[in-house]
Amino acid sequence: MRLRLKHATVNDILEIVNLWQSVNNQLASRLGRPHWTKFLTPQGVYLQMRKATMYVVREGSVLVAVFTLSMQKPWDMNEIKFNPAARPLYLTDLAIHPFRHQCGIELLCIREAIKIARRWPSDAIRLDSCDLEFGREVRLEEFGFRTVGTTRFREIPSVHFELPI
Repeated sequence: MRLRLKHATVNDILEIVNLWQSVNNQLASRLGRPHWTKFLTPQGVYLQMRKATMYVVREGSVLVAVFTLSMQKPWDMNEIKFNPAARPLYLTDLAIHPFRHQCGIELLCIREAIKIARRWPSDAIRLDSCDLEFGREVRLEEFGFRTVGTTRFREIPSVHFELPI
């Protein structure tokens, strides 16, 4: 079935909450309850939509992925590790439905985020990825991202990436 990317709207909020809950349940079954798991409410998703641009990916009518692009630096990204940029864009909250991993949806989301960033206008995309087995499913270097540093937060290793646009 064909995948479609679109801006998230208030009509998507409940499905986004349900998707994140599925992701959290999967992570909890594998790792316990990591610090980055989200406890989302519809109100929290709505507030996030007001602060950043959320995108959803649908396969037919089913929500299979969500991600956020924002010019606001997330609290957990160490600015010092990145190269200077006037208009960096942060890719955060990428979540793929647990039953749709390893199907290319992650690659689609990264490709589309790069296309969007080039039109934004932005001069860099920044993101971090958990440096555990499940966090390395997409080889960001293949898209031109470069590693700019690593950190640990609550014993979980994280790798910071940047792609100049």
